[in-house]
Amino acid sequence: METVWKAQARRWLGFLFVLVCLTQSVTGVVDVTIVSKYQFFGESEDTRLYCYYTGSYISQNGYQFGVEVDTGAGTTFHSQRGTTKVSGVWWSTNILVRAGDFRVGAFSCLVSDGSQTEKATTFKMKSEADVWPVAFTVTASLGDPVTLQMVQKSGRTGTLEWRKGGVGGTALTGQNGLSLTIASVQSSDEGIYECYYQGDTDRKQGIMRLIVRGVPAG
Repeated sequence: METVWKAQARRWLGFLFVLVCLTQSVTGVVDVTIVSKYQFFGESEDTRLYCYYTGSYISQNGYQFGVEVDTGAGTTFHSQRGTTKVSGVWWSTNILVRAGDFRVGAFSCLVSDGSQTEKATTFKMKSEADVWPVAFTVTASLGDPVTLQMVQKSGRTGTLEWRKGGVGGTALTGQNGLSLTIASVQSSDEGIYECYYQGDTDRKQGIMRLIVRGVPAG
């Protein structure tokens, strides 16, 4: 009886893992879901993306998947990957360990039905990252206060930094802790944020996204 219970528990845990890794965007008849398998990966591991969609996918940087911002390895999808298409309804790509730090970042899948375009975004980080986000995506209403929160995962010490928009984006001066608070969020605050130790060259940053709703809460 105990063996059966453990098997059932493992199945439920696997199901919950898939749910946690989903980032979905649905509008009208356009439906796109991107799934990040092994969202946290080891230095010597491959990692995989799946894109399930209706409508037609739109090539990004000449490829079925896109890179949202440059987190240190560029925005062109790396050639060290293997790709599969199944039944015209989903794409899968395995990003090989030889891709190195390109495996870290914010990845997307873009689809269209001719009149509407939708994009779903997901994230990948090193399991050895110094800081992890409490949530990969935070949603706030226009004008509301919002806090982006990381948790310490390594024994590293030093000065933390935050930036928005990747390499070449905005360095958020004066933000040197595990949390970043915006007193009154604006549309311009929407985007992808990274938190990392000053001088980090190992791509061990935490990554997350802030979505701002256009209508104030209430």
